[in-house]
Amino acid sequence: MLVEKGYFLLNLCRMASLWHQDKYLVNPYTDKYETVEDLVQDIYNACEYALYPRNKIYFSKRELEIISHFKSFMDKNFGIDFWNEIEKIDNKTLVYSNKTWIKTREFAGAIIKRFGFSIEIFNYENF
Repeated sequence: MLVEKGYFLLNLCRMASLWHQDKYLVNPYTDKYETVEDLVQDIYNACEYALYPRNKIYFSKRELEIISHFKSFMDKNFGIDFWNEIEKIDNKTLVYSNKTWIKTREFAGAIIKRFGFSIEIFNYENF
């Protein structure tokens, strides 16, 4: 698999995996954890990186449309209102109850499947 596509999918898997979020957002170790801000920013950056003209050769036209749609979804749903809302809740509530977060996780999982992969093939221990 090409590095560019792998970079995009690895970051997307972090969002799609409830196991990953439970382990690194809800019940993190002191030395191994994930922040909501980093997770969202890394995924957004991966979308932007995939859509750079020089990287478009690594994705099919349909894959680029999907990535663009997901990036637009993030633009719409991760604005100031979202960040203000999550300041008032803990990560467990975010991961298990926040509708935007759950919808984003499901969308990320659907993209991975659409690309012909499964989140189970990625090794989260080494992220």
